Amino acid sequence: MISLTIHGTRGSLPGATPSPIFGNESICAVARGGGTAAILDAGSGALAAGAALLAEGRTDIDLVLSHLHLDHVIGLPFLPQLLRGDGIVRVHVSERYGPDPGAVLSDLLRPPWFPIPLSRLPGRLEGHAFGDGATLRFGRLAIETAPLHHPGGATGFRLCTGGDAVAVLLDHEPGDAQADTAARHLMRGVRAAVMDAAWTPQEAPGRVGWGHGCWLSCIRLAREAGAGAAYLSHHAPARDDVALLDEERRLRAVWNGALLARGGDVV
Repeated sequence: MISLTIHGTRGSLPGATPSPIFGNESICAVARGGGTAAILDAGSGALAAGAALLAEGRTDIDLVLSHLHLDHVIGLPFLPQLLRGDGIVRVHVSERYGPDPGAVLSDLLRPPWFPIPLSRLPGRLEGHAFGDGATLRFGRLAIETAPLHHPGGATGFRLCTGGDAVAVLLDHEPGDAQADTAARHLMRGVRAAVMDAAWTPQEAPGRVGWGHGCWLSCIRLAREAGAGAAYLSHHAPARDDVALLDEERRLRAVWNGALLARGGDVV
């Protein structure tokens, strides 16, 4: 069985307002299945995600990135595994960034933008590039991949072990026929899907091309794919708990199989 622990729910940057219910950290989750684990994305929630795995004795971990925008990688240098001499972090990311993801990340997280080069951290970072549509395997945990609709590109995931499956689609803007077909394929019959729903239906028309969805379009895609439930995430950073609870009431009136993701949720 797959479990997915959500350690970050905010998109674009960590939450700008106190949010004890939905959380303030940017996108990160830990997938567990078949006796193994992998971190998905490394937003500011990565510190807690890495600490949880370290508490299980996992100093050697795999990190799968949907893309390299800052809100999805800002937590990378804070992974506790990289702060140990015996730590290893294998980073898996699309080959659209080139054959050596480690070099790209090292260029991103270095002075003057970050005080310490990744190469100077005690742990070892290894970069691994995968092609569109590749299936990654970590023991008995398989992760199917497909490109999504987002500026600069992003990758969606279908996590499988045994007969269980959960999908993670962050970041994706519905409306591109080819990418929506890929999204539905990743979500086909899954127990649950974690999806990018940054906007309300009222906001979405003014944000076309920004690379994110609204909860109404997410619900439509998830139901078309036969997903059993949807956890809607990538909350706008300035949206507080009161506003998010109000939106959750509205979306659950449309489909009670959907809810807004909260930091700490276990799917």
